[in-house]
Amino acid sequence: MRTVRYKIPRRIYLLLFLLIDFPVLGFAQQTSQTLEILLQAGPSHTFLRGRELTDQASGDIRPVAGLALRYQLNRFFLQTGLLYENKGNKEESSNLVYDEQGHLQGEQLYTVRTHYHYLVMPLFIGKNVGQTGFYGKAGVYLAYLFKQQVSALDEDLNLTPYTGRIDGGLSAGIGFSRNLSNTWRWSVEARHNWGLLDTNKEPILTGGTLKTTSTNLLLGISYAIK
Repeated sequence: MRTVRYKIPRRIYLLLFLLIDFPVLGFAQQTSQTLEILLQAGPSHTFLRGRELTDQASGDIRPVAGLALRYQLNRFFLQTGLLYENKGNKEESSNLVYDEQGHLQGEQLYTVRTHYHYLVMPLFIGKNVGQTGFYGKAGVYLAYLFKQQVSALDEDLNLTPYTGRIDGGLSAGIGFSRNLSNTWRWSVEARHNWGLLDTNKEPILTGGTLKTTSTNLLLGISYAIK
């Protein structure tokens, strides 16, 4: 039986070389390198997912703020930092109100809010879109939970001992920035964070997982260290 050998054209090897090595060479040959200190803050729309009852709850608006370091390599950049983010959801509920004689007086409406207070460390690689001021970035994040609570009727229930301390997932964003001077720059960014880890410390008896999701609108001001 004759074996047929397929010979790969040299141009295929050349194309693979360019695809693999050209981005690396591009990073190594950049001469316009800048380190920026970035302050970002804004609102975040957050909700929990993974269980039927949780999926039926509403998202909520929470704060997010922190500092970041951005290493600019001309069109490309690397970014990391440390942010505070309050993730969770809210659910409307009600109680029946009775008087001392046991007569029904009405219904009391209230909101139950679940709070996950995180310190978040993201890691991004991004690219500027020419000289337009627009940019896009994608990466991962790691978060440490320092408190988890449920709030309702001016009372807080601490559930931190029953919650996993570490969260992590994928993150991506798009934004726009403009120079204010040679060293100062302002920016606005939309960022989406998709948690991949179960926040429960122990498996839920009824099954399912509980994961975080948030979409941030971040206003920023940065200072460039030449």
